[in-house]
Amino acid sequence: MPRTTTPGEKHVANKLAGDLVREMIRNSFAATSLEHISELEPVSLDSLDRFRICPDQGPTLTKAQLDTSGRNLSELKQSPWNQDLIYKIARQAESISQSTDSGSGGVLEPLQPGEWDKLVADKIYRILRKICSHKSPDDTSAAKHSRSLRVWKMTRRQTIATIEQQGCKDKGDIEGSECWGFILYAVTVLGIDGMSDEEEEEEENGEKVKSVLDVGFRRPEFRTLFRSVDARDMAKGQGGRKRQRRVEVSKMVERQPPRNVPRIFLSPGFRNDSNAVPQASIQLEADLARYNMLN
Repeated sequence: MPRTTTPGEKHVANKLAGDLVREMIRNSFAATSLEHISELEPVSLDSLDRFRICPDQGPTLTKAQLDTSGRNLSELKQSPWNQDLIYKIARQAESISQSTDSGSGGVLEPLQPGEWDKLVADKIYRILRKICSHKSPDDTSAAKHSRSLRVWKMTRRQTIATIEQQGCKDKGDIEGSECWGFILYAVTVLGIDGMSDEEEEEEENGEKVKSVLDVGFRRPEFRTLFRSVDARDMAKGQGGRKRQRRVEVSKMVERQPPRNVPRIFLSPGFRNDSNAVPQASIQLEADLARYNMLN
């Protein structure tokens, strides 16, 4: 007949399980404490898009990141990314518990189905609650506006490159066709997060200009290359209005690079990123230098 667990033993088992979950979460985020996790870089919107398309590209238990893009705590809790992360941490904690010595001569007391998930969720939700409390009402709308701008830039540059490449093909311009093919490839693999953000500020003469920020993970040569691409675009915006003047500034936007970016496309500080790939590095670097000169 199986022995009945006493309330005292259950209390000890719950404490041990809680300690294990805290350790698992800290290790997953490479954080010194749970309180520190709220200050870490959230998962990029580009990564969330890939996760929606391919669930296999979800959160990992090394350098884990939270989805903080929701407008309120309820949306953060219900985020499929965050729920997937909770599930993965819970399963790993459950697996470890089955072979971990409790320190009192036995293994951790098995929890009931769903209890590991609840333990992990409770701690992740506390972190999300802290993140949500620090959000200003304008944070979400500003992030959406910034993302929309980057989507527009990426789409516009892809369109320009496609049209220019076809024009070169029609003229039999092989070098031009290869150049624009490379640009199209670069824009596509750098993705939405590889496009620059902009800020509005006043110049001394009172004219409003857009400050174009640089992208921290991207090689500086891409700023020159994309400047030449943008120069092919119309000088006027929608409705015939004159586009606001843009001024490149040295301020950097720090984001994690998307998956599968060729390592040679990254700035030196990001070339060991686990998402980067050493894809034809020598040829791509030669192409980047060559096509920068052509433009």
